Amino acid sequence: MTIARQFLYSTVTSFALVSGAWAQGAPAPEGMVVLTVSGETTEANRAAALEDGRDMMSKYGIAFDKAVEFDLAGLASLEQGEVERTIYLGEFEGTFSGPKLAAVLDAAGFPVSTVWAMALDGYSAEIPGEFIEEYDPILATHLDGKPLGIGRYGPTTVVFPETDDAEGNEQTDSMLPWATFYIEVE
Repeated sequence: MTIARQFLYSTVTSFALVSGAWAQGAPAPEGMVVLTVSGETTEANRAAALEDGRDMMSKYGIAFDKAVEFDLAGLASLEQGEVERTIYLGEFEGTFSGPKLAAVLDAAGFPVSTVWAMALDGYSAEIPGEFIEEYDPILATHLDGKPLGIGRYGPTTVVFPETDDAEGNEQTDSMLPWATFYIEVE
């Protein structure tokens, strides 16, 4: 078995063992999990990340006691927003749509506060709560009505609306982790 296949098998096996095996408050996702939100919440539907290397979270050094997982249907059930924007050096331009980041936090049992959003490539961005309140970013799942797939900056990516404030745009540009799969709430 190749190393990549062995890693994938180990990750999928770990995911199957943990996902849906423990639910406290939030409903368990029925589809493939695309986002995990952790922090001090009573809405957990996922147990602790495995620390023995059999869980993808441990590959990124992520540890938590409990979390809330979302599939695409769960994200689609939240308050939605649209952002007309050009991102990633002009590579993607159009109308991004998906749940408002504040709605995701609320559904996971958190008030709007500072979060760390992590992308599949390991990039993470601190997003201050006041930026979430002021700019109302979305967790985009679609671009011009088409799903954002892995390899196309999906399945989710944080997108802030462009504003007339050049300084604000510059600050929020660094808070666009594409392929966001994990959010930690402080």
